[in-house]
Amino acid sequence: MYDVKETFSIELQNILKPDQFILDAPMSEHTTFKIGGKADVLIFPSTIEEVANVLKLIYKSQVACTIIVNGSNVLVLD
Repeated sequence: MYDVKETFSIELQNILKPDQFILDAPMSEHTTFKIGGKADVLIFPSTIEEVANVLKLIYKSQVACTIIVNGSNVLVLD
């Protein structure tokens, strides 16, 4: 069976360092309100090139994407 999340995370390793993304990330640790469920993948690019490459991968993989900057004033569903 084809696992989009697994394939996406493998390809993500070609773009980012291991400490620049988290699988099944608890969003309560990344928002100011300290609430929320898990994100399938939470990504922390550090350069414009990394952002561009990640966005290309997202587009190619056709995965849903939500861009959050600082996690301020964001409510994430459980």
